[in-house]
Amino acid sequence: MAVIGAVTDDFTGTASAGVLVARSQAKTGLFFDADAVKNFKDSERLDAVYVSSNSRHMPPREAYRAVKEVTEELKQMGISYYSKKIDTTLRGGIGYEIDAMLDCIGPDTTAVMVTAMPQSRRVCVGGFSIIDGVILTETPVAKDVKTPVRECYVPELIRGQSKNQVDFICLRDVLSGVDPL
Repeated sequence: MAVIGAVTDDFTGTASAGVLVARSQAKTGLFFDADAVKNFKDSERLDAVYVSSNSRHMPPREAYRAVKEVTEELKQMGISYYSKKIDTTLRGGIGYEIDAMLDCIGPDTTAVMVTAMPQSRRVCVGGFSIIDGVILTETPVAKDVKTPVRECYVPELIRGQSKNQVDFICLRDVLSGVDPL
């Protein structure tokens, strides 16, 4: 039975993240949407399920609804561990989508957001998103026609989209060890 369930905002994210898990020998299913998961009858043969909510370009309420719908399907499958994959360039309604997953999973859940993918030259320094050595808001991706990015300080971007408390854990905190965290 699948224990890992991930919701992505487009199928490219589904494929790229799902392939990484599949490389570890986990039996991984990639799905285009919530209906595809609902209609899949062999979920007990999978270890991980990656599903696109197709929500990146949706307005906030629609994105929330789409992610919640996929998360509910994952819950029906008995998923134990959840992931909400975000766009590495922070496009879309990331905060609304995280809220949808948290609301569906339950009140005792904490989201941990990692906004870096060094192998793709996307890093986070002091909370600021940097792509190929350039601050996110100065890159061409920030001028995306459908989902422009106007904020490069990640905690502020999420605070503007989420009803949940947002905190920033800096490298100094991480290096202090488990107890302070």
